Amino acid sequence: MPPDYYFRGTLARYWIWIYAEYQRLLSVYGREAFEFTSPDPKTAPLAEYAPKYHDFVEILFWEAEHRDFIVRVKANSALDSDLVNLYVSIYVTPLKKYGESNLFMWEVVKNSLEEQGLLIHSTAQLMARPQKPSKPKRGSSIIIWFDWYHNMLEAGHKCTLQEIAKETSHNESYIRRLHANYVRERRMA
Repeated sequence: MPPDYYFRGTLARYWIWIYAEYQRLLSVYGREAFEFTSPDPKTAPLAEYAPKYHDFVEILFWEAEHRDFIVRVKANSALDSDLVNLYVSIYVTPLKKYGESNLFMWEVVKNSLEEQGLLIHSTAQLMARPQKPSKPKRGSSIIIWFDWYHNMLEAGHKCTLQEIAKETSHNESYIRRLHANYVRERRMA
């Protein structure tokens, strides 16, 4: 399963960042915003921890009563790159209202990563549409308009022959005939 996000940098850099964020949020809110399960602070002081390449860092965001965790973020090195995989699991029951101590805190951490340019959304490239091709200038040949029309459709943008008719000041039925010839000629070429 692919990660939900990537951190820009190595696991050692992620550790430095997340531990600093932990300390920052502790001073801002006066309590832990999240806790570490790996590395385990009971076995060694967090301040002395230095992750190795194949380690993982896991943090949990708890509900207000500290009975159930709401968000789990597991981080490990992405193979052959200077990125860190961030696997985010959110456990929220829709019927139960949770306070500021959990999902909100994960959003604070995520927003901080985004503001610093350290977070990459793994699905952003898949969800992003290509930019719209630039519209031809008025007076351009009809072939250029039809090329633009097909480039728009290939990029996933809405475009109609009616729009071309308006832009070129021609009748829509005339444009449809010219387009049929354009398509026929393109197939033969």
